Amino acid sequence: TTYWTGAVWGALTWLPVSGTTSWVYAPPTPENGKTYILQSKATDGAGNVQSALGISTFTFDTDEPNSAVTYPVNGSDLKTLVTLSGTAADALAGVGTVYVLINNATDGTYWTGTTWSTNVSWVAATGTVSWNYDINNWANGKSYVIKSYAVDNASNQEIPLAGNGFNYDTASPSSALVSPANASSYNAAPLISGTASDNFAVNAVKAQIKNVTDNKYWQGGVWGASATWLSMTGTATWSWTG
Repeated sequence: TTYWTGAVWGALTWLPVSGTTSWVYAPPTPENGKTYILQSKATDGAGNVQSALGISTFTFDTDEPNSAVTYPVNGSDLKTLVTLSGTAADALAGVGTVYVLINNATDGTYWTGTTWSTNVSWVAATGTVSWNYDINNWANGKSYVIKSYAVDNASNQEIPLAGNGFNYDTASPSSALVSPANASSYNAAPLISGTASDNFAVNAVKAQIKNVTDNKYWQGGVWGASATWLSMTGTATWSWTG
């Protein structure tokens, strides 16, 4: 603990100020990360000295806070999303407010809190160190980017990072058989292959092989009564190699 002497930090010193009923004092430049206590006492014309001191404490903070989007996960494909969430931190002053940017990257629009606009818009999240924002206004087949920035209680503002991107997809993918051709005849086991497509990407393809004559399904090694879906190799272009 040190005290400002008027020129250096040292022993306890009471400093003269400018003014009386309204007074000012030009303090030294504070140091980032330090906590300071200001105390005042007044003396009247009769020599009475204030006994209950005026006290104010503050922490000097020039560091930016930081924040992160935790959901949705970057690069994810989602068919439902009602709440965005994330975290924020500030070691000194504490997080004051977190703001979120919701960008429809496909259309070049931004969520204003009530509608989509071409004007860049940040909306206030609920919470600070753990924050969230509720929205259920997504369009199928669109790609979105979610960014955040925090402002601490000393008014330091974070420079936003790249954020997290996701694809919103409520449409089912499609698949088709290429081989064997429908209603065809073979004298040798044909190659089983096909194609598949989706708004964004096909994750997996499965196929079912049924012996209609015996009413049995291929289990991957034997024929059986249980209807079985077999995993194919490939996605956009797939085949059975089992």
